[in-house]
Amino acid sequence: MSKLFTALASRLSAAEQKVAHWLNSSRDTNGRESEPLINGGHSPNIDDSDLSDVESFSHGAKPRNNRRYATFPLLAQQPAVHARENLLLRSCLASFAASFAFLVVATILKTTGRRKAETTVDAGVIIGVASSLVFAIIAVGSMIGRREDVGWVHRTVVFLIFLCIAVGGGGLIAGLGQI
Repeated sequence: MSKLFTALASRLSAAEQKVAHWLNSSRDTNGRESEPLINGGHSPNIDDSDLSDVESFSHGAKPRNNRRYATFPLLAQQPAVHARENLLLRSCLASFAASFAFLVVATILKTTGRRKAETTVDAGVIIGVASSLVFAIIAVGSMIGRREDVGWVHRTVVFLIFLCIAVGGGGLIAGLGQI
């Protein structure tokens, strides 16, 4: 136990020294910026003013990490909103494509199924139709989740596609016993 506590104490002291060194180095680099502009500031030194920004940066000054904590996002963050809208549009299209693929597979399974394996074919058709409906619901949900104003034409097209998938799946389910 004493070895464990000794090892923990040595790591803690090393971490304290690292933090103290970091704090001292940040005070050294920010010394000039933290001085007051009026009353108490030193006059500009010729050596300091003759250095260009590149030269003063190469003398060990670290770039400042400017973080901004605000309620409203910066204009630079607006591409993230645009990327989210594109992702939702693409997921809507991909979900509808997957939904149609499941319906096509279920239709092929129903039309080519054998009478001997009627229960297996019926189970496959039901799973295909259910999967198709799940993907169609995901597509409608991703259209509803968009923050941009979606026009009435877009909404009408999405709901008509959803209706076609639902009716097609219902037709496949209705004709199950007739292989």
